[in-house]
Amino acid sequence: MVSDGAIKSLSPEARRIFREAQDNIIELNKSRLRALDELKAARQKIAELENKLEAAVAEASSATAQLQQLGPASSQRAAQAAAAGQAYTYGQQQAQPVQQYQPPAQQYQRPQSAPPAAQQPAPDSGAGITIVYETGWNNAHLHYNADGRGWTSPPGMKMENGNQQFPDKKVLTVPGRRLEFVVNDGGNDWDKPSPWGGSKLSNYVVEEPGVYRLRNGKVTRLA
Repeated sequence: MVSDGAIKSLSPEARRIFREAQDNIIELNKSRLRALDELKAARQKIAELENKLEAAVAEASSATAQLQQLGPASSQRAAQAAAAGQAYTYGQQQAQPVQQYQPPAQQYQRPQSAPPAAQQPAPDSGAGITIVYETGWNNAHLHYNADGRGWTSPPGMKMENGNQQFPDKKVLTVPGRRLEFVVNDGGNDWDKPSPWGGSKLSNYVVEEPGVYRLRNGKVTRLA
């Protein structure tokens, strides 16, 4: 360290150069401290990203292991559901689309004795609703409530294989003017409106007679 006396003994020009050098050294030290702080923050950010990456890799490995345990058939169904924009969950033994559907007891509970026929509205013989279902299931059953006459017993009416007009489809015509329904494979898999798709309905609904197609969770009128 240079003493004040030594500095005063210098010429004015030398004192100016000396003080500029001191200022430069101080500014350099400040820049070095800022750089160290930025380096520390960058290392912390890198550590956070590495942790997130490790978590993502672990999650992907877990999903791959589940797919391998479920077998190629379930893996194909999961891929089809992802392509259609539908949620897909995995059980311990069987992959099931969307979620397990359990009809509410108050909605599907049948009375112990049927009311007199005069109290039940008769179906309109001049009206009917045809459901054309596009699915990969071998069997499909339509569980429905037509014109408020009450729900069928689960799993519902078995749908027929489509003719030349609807090849590779499942088809069923129901007498009535309004139809509320869901579809299942005769077992534990159910097809109903997905809450992840923004639907507020728990069942599919058709409000007038006609021919309707159900595909990927959407009902579209064909005729």
